[in-house]
Amino acid sequence: MTEPGAGAGAEEFTLIYRAGRNRLRRVAYLMTGQGAVAEELVHDAFVRLHQRWAAVDVPAAYLRTTLVHLCLAWRDRTAMGQTREPRSADRVEPPEIDETWDLLSTLPRNQRVALVLRYYEDLPVVEIARVMGCRPATVRTRIHRALAKLREEMTP
Repeated sequence: MTEPGAGAGAEEFTLIYRAGRNRLRRVAYLMTGQGAVAEELVHDAFVRLHQRWAAVDVPAAYLRTTLVHLCLAWRDRTAMGQTREPRSADRVEPPEIDETWDLLSTLPRNQRVALVLRYYEDLPVVEIARVMGCRPATVRTRIHRALAKLREEMTP
């Protein structure tokens, strides 16, 4: 790849940004529960991609992995991870994302990440394991337990 500051590289980077920004923002929101934080983390992921542009073979995979790591680091650093900011005009579209967050927020962090990557990013288990730094069997277990807990939460 060429440097994104010039010519075709800049155009390609812009296309990747336009194509992936909103999807990545939804993923980050589902992991953090905070719209402003999600926006900032997505921005940081694109900055990191820009810095490593020449060395990155698959920009979408690099962005996804970087964003997951940024979200996990944010959750580890903040004590606000257990609470949610009030809903405001800063909502993420589509609107069901807020309702989804209410359910996802009841899950442990690793289960939540595994579900978001599997069902919102549509990643195979092997890729989720690579992003999360664990074995595929661990990912399958986390997804299974998360779905069981969600079923329990949703059953009247």
